[in-house]
Amino acid sequence: YMQYSLYCNVCRSLFEKDKLLFAMIMCINLEAKIKGAVSMAEFRFLLTGGISAHEPPPNPSDWLNDKQWGEMVRLDHLSDAFNGFSKHFADNLPMWKAIYDSSTPQEQKLPAP
Repeated sequence: YMQYSLYCNVCRSLFEKDKLLFAMIMCINLEAKIKGAVSMAEFRFLLTGGISAHEPPPNPSDWLNDKQWGEMVRLDHLSDAFNGFSKHFADNLPMWKAIYDSSTPQEQKLPAP
């Protein structure tokens, strides 16, 4: 009840466009604190993106910009959960391109790891 009350009271002062973002931040924060499903480093990366002192490897696609590729490479080194993701992405470009181009990407089947 406390979380719901907090959500309702804060949402009174938010613009409609910001309510979904606030709800997502609350949910992820609760997951991180209660279940440990999301590390604070992953949560911080989601909110701010990564900063790297190293140059990422060359972008393997022509449809993903260099900033997006750099974020993906940084995510790869963030935690064990994402380890090897950028290599998997580069090895399966046609499948990821289909998801990228889809009007309903949330309904597409993800390439197997």
